[in-house]
Amino acid sequence: MIDDDREGGPQVCLTEETSRLKLKRYCRQRGWKNLGRPTSLHKRSEEVFALKAKGMGIRAISRQLGMAVSSVHSVLVKEG
Repeated sequence: MIDDDREGGPQVCLTEETSRLKLKRYCRQRGWKNLGRPTSLHKRSEEVFALKAKGMGIRAISRQLGMAVSSVHSVLVKEG
């Protein structure tokens, strides 16, 4: 929730800020980098690299594997 303070502009409520900080601390204590669902891009990365080595483009790879173009790009950038 954002309070619109006339003098200082919009400010985040203290409870929201506190909640965010507590959640960050909780994750850090457990060694987690991110919250949420883990990515599954690494499962298809070998196929993506094999097709890229054959000279296929990103769009052609995405069509053949049934993946989003952005996912193919992420695999090539992050792991390549």
